[in-house]
Amino acid sequence: HRLGAIYYTLYPQRAIRGPFKETLKLWDDLLAGGAHVVGFGNSDAHAFNLSMGSLKRVVFPYEYLFRCVNTHLLIDEALTSDVEYDRYLIYSALEKGRGWVGYDLLGSTKGFSFKARSASEHATLGEEMRRAGAVNFDVEVPQPATIQIVRAGKGVVARTKGVKMKFTSVEAGAY
Repeated sequence: HRLGAIYYTLYPQRAIRGPFKETLKLWDDLLAGGAHVVGFGNSDAHAFNLSMGSLKRVVFPYEYLFRCVNTHLLIDEALTSDVEYDRYLIYSALEKGRGWVGYDLLGSTKGFSFKARSASEHATLGEEMRRAGAVNFDVEVPQPATIQIVRAGKGVVARTKGVKMKFTSVEAGAY
């Protein structure tokens, strides 16, 4: 136990291991079955003090953990400081799945964009649309990354490296 504490004190980024494959598989199965299931993500923060002789350190400090994994929301209007109204805006975005989970430790994921369009229909994160033929997807990320599009029940259907991806599909489903 102490050896693990020392290791993760020196390399805290190696303790973050999610998302769990079993959780993603369950989510994928639910989406493929037609359920509207929203995903959230955050760091499980449990800062604790480590003392071993003269070595004293906070392992997994809150400031560090809260920069790691975060849920980002797309809210159509600015928050107002009216607690009840802002709560409505936030809960509504959460309920509809209007956001994404970002691993922000490597760099902010603010600016991520996922858009789908088919003829005059269009949708973004958490939205549904009627297909009118092929669906064109546009994905943008704020810094170079491996970008993947996953179709529920089918796995990764497109992959590229960079900051933008364009993909066209004629297959219906949750992406």
